[in-house]
Amino acid sequence: MSSARDRLEEEINKIGVTAISTGLGVARNTIYNWLAKANVPLNYLVALKGFGADVHYIVSGERSTTSLSSDEQELLELFKTAPLAVKAAVLGALTAGQDAKGGADISVTGVGNRVAGRDYREKE
Repeated sequence: MSSARDRLEEEINKIGVTAISTGLGVARNTIYNWLAKANVPLNYLVALKGFGADVHYIVSGERSTTSLSSDEQELLELFKTAPLAVKAAVLGALTAGQDAKGGADISVTGVGNRVAGRDYREKE
């Protein structure tokens, strides 16, 4: 099993030291010190969640099943506050191309079983 220090390093590397240092307003060396000592101030550990770090994983070693990336969180928040028409359009766009559930069966019968679309003319 990996140590809390290893898990912290894994999550920080996933996000990027520069992104975290810029976002939190701390020096990159500060983050490297956290990694060297496996000692992150609690307020910064909580703030890492906002960058998409799985804090539950860092602390316990178990991946959070409800962990969302920052773009997924943003999408969810925008969807929650969107008007109903926008929600319907988003769902329509996201489900486009998927097989319809309970769709109608199509049966073609007759002599020759030919199927034609628009402007079809049979040669005589």
